[in-house]
Amino acid sequence: MTTKLLRNAAAIFACLLAFALISCKDENYYTVEVEGPETPAEVTDSINYVTPVLSVRNLDYFFGNDCLNPSYIIQANGLKKMYSHSTFIDANVKDFLFMEVQVPEQPMRVTLVTQDSEISDPYTTYIDFTEEDVAMGGVQWYVIPMIWDYKALASWHTNRQVNLLWDTYINDKWVDTFIYSVNCRSIHNVGMGVKLLADTDESLDLFKSWMDEMKGYPAWLTEGEGEIPDTLTISAHTLLAGYINENSPVIELLKQEVLADGYLPGFRESYLSTDEGCVKYIKAFAYLILKHEMRYSVRYDGDMRYVRSIDEVFRFGQGGRLDYACALASWCLNLGMKTSMVCTPDNFYYPLIELPSGTLYPMDISMLPYFSHPDTPADLDLLASLWYHYSYAEEFSAQYYEEPDRPSLEAGKAGYVLLDLKKIRHYLPSLCIDADKEGAYLATRAVSNLQPRRVTDSALLRMLNNPRKVEEVSVAEGSTRRK
Repeated sequence: MTTKLLRNAAAIFACLLAFALISCKDENYYTVEVEGPETPAEVTDSINYVTPVLSVRNLDYFFGNDCLNPSYIIQANGLKKMYSHSTFIDANVKDFLFMEVQVPEQPMRVTLVTQDSEISDPYTTYIDFTEEDVAMGGVQWYVIPMIWDYKALASWHTNRQVNLLWDTYINDKWVDTFIYSVNCRSIHNVGMGVKLLADTDESLDLFKSWMDEMKGYPAWLTEGEGEIPDTLTISAHTLLAGYINENSPVIELLKQEVLADGYLPGFRESYLSTDEGCVKYIKAFAYLILKHEMRYSVRYDGDMRYVRSIDEVFRFGQGGRLDYACALASWCLNLGMKTSMVCTPDNFYYPLIELPSGTLYPMDISMLPYFSHPDTPADLDLLASLWYHYSYAEEFSAQYYEEPDRPSLEAGKAGYVLLDLKKIRHYLPSLCIDADKEGAYLATRAVSNLQPRRVTDSALLRMLNNPRKVEEVSVAEGSTRRK
């Protein structure tokens, strides 16, 4: 009974306490009201987050085309150094790209992240658009340096599309990725220059000013007749140096073969002191061509000639006119002979060797696999056949060098070029397209200045804004000399 009364009293006490607390909260419990920030009115973002990149172009072979040429890219710096006296070459030999950009509406920094690709390495740079740029407005062209992977380019044995990509950022915000999809030629392709037509008086005046800037670089402005306009031809034959490889290990194997067959007792320095000894060296190369029953064969890669190295010529037992010319030049340079290359406008190429007496000895060695002389006696053995065919090639080469090539070279006639290979080698290394590619020049080269630069040269801007129709001077076969 007592316990039950105690329980009821406790319950009544709890109810009174709860009532007291509720009354106290209503009258005595104060809270501080926290004011939140005002909701801002919507303000239009003053930054236009749209990529300013409109397009990318290249100017391979001086005036650009729709493809990249590894042979040109690798040798461009050497070509520029070799003709450093020419203001035209200094201004127009470019191994970088050009980017067309829309000037933004206010000053800003646009960050460009060049992505890694099959033929180039990544890096990050930026373009600062100043108030002056904004005031000018419109579209501007910028030089965009590239960190080319020269080793990859020297191993590029195909002709296919590659994608070069740039991520653009504004105020550290990614905006867009620009893709430049371009055809990358094989390393075995080389253009011999470009031809441009003077279709207006302004073009002709411009070509004349360029000729004044050439200062010894092989280029010709020829006057047209009737409906044929004046033509500016700019040679790039110097780049043939890349396809001559006097350090090829194949040459050492060929020497051993000549010695093993007993054709020569040895390769001696005394041979280089006489005309007869030098000619023996050249005939030894002819001996190898006849022994291996080499054939005359031309290969094309797309619309351009595929140039074989000396390695490929002997590996596959065939080659075209330019292939054999580069192979013989490689052999002669390896043996220490002073060798030049004759290049003619009808795409005729052959080495010109200066003998110890000063006599110039032209030799188109491709005559051996090209012709099967109809009067060759059937009972000739290998050596007798060699002498028979070689004497014919010797006579043929001398005939065309004396007339018309030598007079045309001396007169500086359009399209005729004589390359001093020893001099050129000082500036342009072999591409070593089939040898061990460990040369320092094939390593990825450091680029001294990766900062984009605005193009201000008026002539260059004309070329970028109004691209001309350029005819690339390629290596064709089927010269009229052999018909």
